[in-house]
Amino acid sequence: MDKKRKKRIVQKKGKFYSETERHAIIQEMLKNNWTKQYAWELYTGETEERGQLMRWMRKPGYAKTIRQKQLYN
Repeated sequence: MDKKRKKRIVQKKGKFYSETERHAIIQEMLKNNWTKQYAWELYTGETEERGQLMRWMRKPGYAKTIRQKQLYN
């Protein structure tokens, strides 16, 4: 019982994530400095992201935060 449990991620198609799940994915991606493609593949199992995460990020305003980080780094 001492074994460390790995975080299990349920993979599903991008269009089937709720708003809450989308926020959680984006926040984890930002916190861990993952690429969009890596996060997409981790959560959906698909190798091509095709801009879906950027669409998710534009809606609540995350894309503005990303742009500011890129300008100042």
